[in-house]
Amino acid sequence: MKRFVCVPFVLAMASLASATVYVSTPTTNISATSPVHFVATATSACSKGVSAMGIYTAPDVLAYTVNGASLNTSLSLTPGTYNIAVQEWDNCGGATKTSIGLTITSGNSNVMSCPSGTEDMMNYFSMASPARQTKFMGPGDANPIYTTVVPDYGVSYAKTGYLVWTKSSARYPWDVKSFDQNYIYDRTTELSWTDATSFKRFSYDLPMSPRCVALGKPAPQIKVSSAKTNFSFYERCAVTNTQNLGYVLNQISAPAMVNTEGDLGTIQSREFTYQYSCDSSYANCTSKEVFTLGYHIGLYDWKYYKNESGSWVLQQESKINNQDSGSVTPYLPCSNAIN
Repeated sequence: MKRFVCVPFVLAMASLASATVYVSTPTTNISATSPVHFVATATSACSKGVSAMGIYTAPDVLAYTVNGASLNTSLSLTPGTYNIAVQEWDNCGGATKTSIGLTITSGNSNVMSCPSGTEDMMNYFSMASPARQTKFMGPGDANPIYTTVVPDYGVSYAKTGYLVWTKSSARYPWDVKSFDQNYIYDRTTELSWTDATSFKRFSYDLPMSPRCVALGKPAPQIKVSSAKTNFSFYERCAVTNTQNLGYVLNQISAPAMVNTEGDLGTIQSREFTYQYSCDSSYANCTSKEVFTLGYHIGLYDWKYYKNESGSWVLQQESKINNQDSGSVTPYLPCSNAIN
């Protein structure tokens, strides 16, 4: 079901000579709910490099340490105000830290919390807050992507809801993804770029990614039987035709630092690979789409391949790898496109 023609986060940084600690998430002076996801990297003037990194949640309270020059973890914090210190220690006896101000509020019972050692894939499918309220991903060489999350809990994500990628400042067309505690699903995509009452929708939401994926690792493959891949064509909000996508094979890659070739520079990314019209052994798929998803950015590159004599041949690529200011509210006149 082919669908594509798809903040900057503020870095907290401390520097001493050429030693640096960069904290990409969370940004400083924000309110958040527990657990809090921390991502940071460090460099050092020491010729022997960085030995370890750690997180202090209070003076002399070392809550987390890891060997090496990067950290990616989630910490459970009780409600209150914190001056977090993220620190590196080098192999020459030096140390550098940067401070992050956080206010932890009481948890919302509908806020998603992934198990320790995993991360919420909504951080890759969606642009982060507050950026998504005022920013969008723009061409590149393709349509823009405006991100809407319902319900919107700011820096946190709900256990259940839906995500909209709006592909034009006209407020349509769009893709609608749903999510729950188990998966992020594909639900709806446009049929016409000029009519918001025409669209394609799966009869059963198609699981694209586990909701929580191990830090630093790929997700297990998701195999979807052809019994669950019917999709319907809608005109004027009503079904006109139903087809089947065959067997579907989906997978999320391990994270990697990727050059976006746009104004975002190099960011942490995962690829969502979507193969469809496969045989019953989930082989010999006829089509493949690869969505490159940036952490706290969302979709910034899309590729479409056809299987030609056993080899994947690129048919189309769309780069949505520049960020611009602006926002839209998606126009969804048909309730059955989202519910």
